[in-house]
Amino acid sequence: MRWWQSSRLWRCLLFSNPRSALRQGRTDLAQSFESGMAGPGAVIIAARLAWTGKTGTRFGTESVALGETGTTGLRYKGEAALADPEAWPAAFEAARRREESRGVTLVGPQRDDLLLDLDGHSTRDFGSTGQQRTAAVALKLCELATIAETRGTEPALLLDDVFAELDEARQAGLAERLKGSERQVFVTAPRRDELPDSLDLPLFEVREGRVHAGVLR
Repeated sequence: MRWWQSSRLWRCLLFSNPRSALRQGRTDLAQSFESGMAGPGAVIIAARLAWTGKTGTRFGTESVALGETGTTGLRYKGEAALADPEAWPAAFEAARRREESRGVTLVGPQRDDLLLDLDGHSTRDFGSTGQQRTAAVALKLCELATIAETRGTEPALLLDDVFAELDEARQAGLAERLKGSERQVFVTAPRRDELPDSLDLPLFEVREGRVHAGVLR
């Protein structure tokens, strides 16, 4: 089973069955779905772990290209042991009482997260606004590269008001990174002066509900 097939199956299993049963206090019904959740859940976690391990270097390269001077990191926050379906029964058993008391499922990839680090600390908690924005754009570029490699086509890139919180060096880095791209790139900004002069893209203005080509005035 492919990871995207597992993802669809997991959503169907999780949101329409065990979680509803737990909220109704029907723990016996919730338990009946556990054997069917282990397989697709393990596939999703294994795929996420593989992607995180493979993408860490690319994330660092993209961050540097965007002007980041610190050391970046990409980590998967979750129970790696659950990449093995055989580990799920023990995990279900360990979480059972907490699930019953809270009425939610506590085992599976829906509980996991992707952590971005900068110089050994959480970018979300300790990074400046510009550093957080840089990390977000670098991650987006990694996601686009993954989609392109998987599907064989370049997806479009939409960046909404992305330059506002970046200093000049980071603005220049992003503008340079967007040059010569084979994909469609759309960048929005409320004012022309928030776009760096080095941004080599056609300009359009939305005025009174209409799109006008040319330099904004």
